[in-house]
Amino acid sequence: MYIKSLFCLCFFFRAAIALIWPEHNCTEYFTYGMEFRENSMKYMGIFTAPKAAINYLDWLVYFAWNKTDQNGEKHLIEPLAPYPNSETLVRNVGQGLRGQVFVRFKDITDELPMLNTLIFNGSTLCGN
Repeated sequence: MYIKSLFCLCFFFRAAIALIWPEHNCTEYFTYGMEFRENSMKYMGIFTAPKAAINYLDWLVYFAWNKTDQNGEKHLIEPLAPYPNSETLVRNVGQGLRGQVFVRFKDITDELPMLNTLIFNGSTLCGN
């Protein structure tokens, strides 16, 4: 068991140090996250509403990233989705908590996209 734990820790450490985690000025509303899915480490961005119990969540997000997929198309960021899922988001907002959404970044090998602008319900929360 010790060897397996040590291997997992080394794998996590290797994945974390080989990746560029961009700095941004939006730490109150945005954070990078990781999840182990489909037998590999996947990366995401998690957005948090500025206030609690807001029933209407309209997000507009811009990232800066110089990467294209193998077909030359820039669609390596999945659409926004409720975090962690729709049911939990509705329950959390109904209980007076701040709503959250997330995006998944596809095919990350060397750097994560940098958050450039975050607009929530028409108000700019952050911008570089």
